[in-house]
Amino acid sequence: MRLIESEYLRAVERHIRCPETSDFTLTLLLKTLNQKFSTMAYVISEDCVACGTCIDECPVGAISEGDIYSINPDECTECGTCADACPQGAISLG
Repeated sequence: MRLIESEYLRAVERHIRCPETSDFTLTLLLKTLNQKFSTMAYVISEDCVACGTCIDECPVGAISEGDIYSINPDECTECGTCADACPQGAISLG
């Protein structure tokens, strides 16, 4: 989160200093931020049976074990691999 905030602030500063050259950069950054915060990472529903299939498939290790597994939204890259692998269909985009 702090990295995104600092990138956003740098883009805003560039836009303020030189609006003619940074409109595209600012627009692209705002679009990226909007996408990141308008959709949440994948989430695991109560249909989870804790089989462990998703943990083995997650390329970034964003899934934690428990009675019902959970996905860390700060680590999830929204690749969808876990949802594709889940035999219960318990994982969906939040």
